[in-house]
Amino acid sequence: MVLSPLENQLKEATEWSLKSYLVSNAVFLSERLSSEPSSTTEDEELKLHLLAKCYLAESSPYKVVLILKNCSSVENLYLYALACFQTTKLEEAEKALLKCSLHTSAEVNYLLGQICERQSRIQDAISYYSKALNLNSNLWTAFEKLCELGYFIDTSISFKTDEKSEHLFPGESPSNFHPLTASNFGNWSPPPKLNSPAHKTPAKTSKDLKQLLAELGKAYQALSQYNTNEAMNLLKALPDSQKNSGWALCQMGRCCFEKYDFAGAVEYFQRAFQKEPQRTEDTDYYSSALWYEKKNSELCYTLHNALKNAYYAPQTWVIAGNFYSLQKERETAIKCFTRAIQLNPYYSYAYALCGHEHLANEDFDQARYHYESANNIDSRQYTALWGLGSLYFKQEKYTQSLQCYKAARSINPNSSIILTYLGVNYKATGHYEEAINCFESAIRIDKKNPLPKFQLGILLSQLDRDQEALSHLETLCQENSRESHLYIQIGKIYAKLGQPEKALRHYNDAQELNPKNHSEIKNLIEQLHGSSSLHMMP
Repeated sequence: MVLSPLENQLKEATEWSLKSYLVSNAVFLSERLSSEPSSTTEDEELKLHLLAKCYLAESSPYKVVLILKNCSSVENLYLYALACFQTTKLEEAEKALLKCSLHTSAEVNYLLGQICERQSRIQDAISYYSKALNLNSNLWTAFEKLCELGYFIDTSISFKTDEKSEHLFPGESPSNFHPLTASNFGNWSPPPKLNSPAHKTPAKTSKDLKQLLAELGKAYQALSQYNTNEAMNLLKALPDSQKNSGWALCQMGRCCFEKYDFAGAVEYFQRAFQKEPQRTEDTDYYSSALWYEKKNSELCYTLHNALKNAYYAPQTWVIAGNFYSLQKERETAIKCFTRAIQLNPYYSYAYALCGHEHLANEDFDQARYHYESANNIDSRQYTALWGLGSLYFKQEKYTQSLQCYKAARSINPNSSIILTYLGVNYKATGHYEEAINCFESAIRIDKKNPLPKFQLGILLSQLDRDQEALSHLETLCQENSRESHLYIQIGKIYAKLGQPEKALRHYNDAQELNPKNHSEIKNLIEQLHGSSSLHMMP
């Protein structure tokens, strides 16, 4: 590229502005450069390439689409495709990338994977992400995507010395090339000189980097497959510097969350955000853990900080939705979850949570829409499948609910909650042995979960296996002594066995624990004694 003195000055001033985060100044200067006449097509494309970088840094991808739509250089085709992807012009983005002569570029394959995933072409997405990772094993986000799509990767093979990979921008190595978006353009730097350290360090450090990525990858993959115990052990085995990072602590929090150990999840998430208060990632799951623990003041404090520091982050509005959901202000919660979806239309977890609120309101049409939207975005969003199953169960559409619960279980086979709901579904359709197997499997997976024990006790009593039922329920009573419905159920079994004194004692205990059950317990005692006042507690 042969530039005039003025053009050289404009180019250097633009690059300095970008490096200094003076984006508006960079745009103005680059537009002046593009206004200068070009002697060749190559010169014109190089000027447009710099202008496109400025527009992307300005968060104006639609401008990039317009200025690069007739360009033919590989570099500009890539930026054009990136801008098309950001403006949801997926077909145009794919066509542009397929014109690129450098199909061995990791970044091209990664972007093709994103396009295919957005179009729900999962197998194509897996193929492109795999190729991108093979070409550049430092491309962690490709590995993350493969895990999230449920694809198993051998980390000892994936994180190895890279195959020869061509790059879109000559002189830029994978370690300093970034697909140029508004969020990361600040990392841009001019191509390093051949004798600079940037070309010397990778050979000395790549082995350590590959080892670190492999260790992180094993833990992340185990968590993505919901092998939470294995994932936790792998995370705790990381070097101290990484083990105590916000990312690792959040993964530990997710391990606890997926095991329904919400108190443990809260502890790890709090440590993570104390360590890295700038993090917005995983604050949504943290707020859900607080919701389950009914920690209203902590949730209020978390929301206050999020609104102050990250008002436009979609996770902030999930926190808000969880806060209002805990107050039973469901309409406000729905508005907050909807705001999160507006900020990120591909936020499957927000769709699932919004579906839960609609289901609680018995707005089945809206609940179904949000659950199905969540699964269209992320086919492995088992929370939405569980919600959809619960919706169909409420409508007594047991065949459809069974399909949803089975699909959720295929994604997360280690969930005692999903197994319990599957068992309840079998019980409702008279498949008692299958139900018992589900409840027993759920108990083996999580001995601390009272729900499958309670459901198993009820079912055994229905099958006249009363002594077995009592054994399960009385053991559960010792573990969860504050649950009134448990005492009521035990009382019913004793009444059935002709032991009214024990039945009455358990009914009275239930009344003491929850006076709101007065009418139900009064009726049970009347059935037992034929009197509304006999031994009834006030």
